[in-house]
Amino acid sequence: MRDNRLGFWIILVTVFLSFLSYGILIPFLPFYAEKFGGGGFSIGLLFAAYALSQFIFTPFIGRLSDRIGRRRIIIFSLLGEALSLLALVFAFAYWWLLLVRIFGGIFGSIAGVAQAYLSDITPAEKKTKAMGYFGAAFGAGFIAGPALGSYFSGATLNFPGCLLIEGYKFCLTDYVPQSDFLAPFLIAGIISFIASVVAYFFLKESLTAESLVAEKKHETFFQGFSYVFRHKLILFWIVFYFIGIFNFSNLETIFAIFTKFKFGLSPKEIGYFFVYVGLLAAFVQIAGISFLVRRLKDIHILLIGGFLSALSYVILPFAPNVPYYFFFLAIFALGVGLSAPAILGIISKLSHREDYGVVLGVTQSSARLAQVLGSFWAGFSYQYISFASPMLSAGIIMFLAFSILFVLWLKKYELGA
Repeated sequence: MRDNRLGFWIILVTVFLSFLSYGILIPFLPFYAEKFGGGGFSIGLLFAAYALSQFIFTPFIGRLSDRIGRRRIIIFSLLGEALSLLALVFAFAYWWLLLVRIFGGIFGSIAGVAQAYLSDITPAEKKTKAMGYFGAAFGAGFIAGPALGSYFSGATLNFPGCLLIEGYKFCLTDYVPQSDFLAPFLIAGIISFIASVVAYFFLKESLTAESLVAEKKHETFFQGFSYVFRHKLILFWIVFYFIGIFNFSNLETIFAIFTKFKFGLSPKEIGYFFVYVGLLAAFVQIAGISFLVRRLKDIHILLIGGFLSALSYVILPFAPNVPYYFFFLAIFALGVGLSAPAILGIISKLSHREDYGVVLGVTQSSARLAQVLGSFWAGFSYQYISFASPMLSAGIIMFLAFSILFVLWLKKYELGA
């Protein structure tokens, strides 16, 4: 492990900028899909397509980062992410949105590599705290992203002038259909590009030259992937992470259209709800996790967060007014803010250093598969069953899963936590 304290903060800044651009996009993407005639299922498909690309490519990218280094992969991913976000500005049909989201998912696999980077430079006893800071950087992106997007939503993009090329008049306005959401998408792409510049100039490689040579002599990618399935405890916790992301995706996919339907709020106002949840989650993951890891075991933090999340999913659809909705979302932010870093910390502690990339890559890949299934289910059940079914089903699944975990803990099974 290299002593790279500066790298710790630089990778968090890079993650923040990456998720800042993602946070700008999320509140407005459902309404952009509606502009092209998309319903609940079509909106779910947009989220699922992005996640499916990540599911396919994240393990490969994680192992590749073990072999050629984290820094190169992070820079390349951020550049690809920037291009995909800028391509949304030129969307003229739903199929274009879908294609761009698939492309964006390929390059949006930075999370697993960033977590591997943190694991490279963090001692075992501080890994859960480090994952808490990672979650806080993610949450901070969700604070500033929707706020920034909401501020610029409705702004008109005016592209001055036209080019005359060999008698042909080329006007960019002919290829950029005007929409309330174009300015946020353009800003998101620029921010991702800035993140790649920050990584290029300031982020140092977390693996030594000797480590990279050793990785090249190490097992193949597919053998590395099977490593996870040979280690039952790691697989056990990845399954729990899968369940958590599946349930989270149910809420993420339909949150904007559900909130609009229930309370009649505008896209800009809904963006501020994302700010509120992100702010609370970031506070929990910085202050709450730092406080609790000195007093409780990871399993205790996880159980508290899991049951709070289950409760929030069940009560959110029944919020009678906006103040209650705010309160129920606070419970949700507290639950997610505690449970996610705890699981990632456990997985990181159970892994060998030379396998951080592939293990955390597979972890993120499983999360993307969960996001695919969760987004499909959320869109389908919202449109064809009831507006409350995505959240209620998430709450039931979460409660059952963590009840099983609680029983295993009471019976003192070896859980590695």
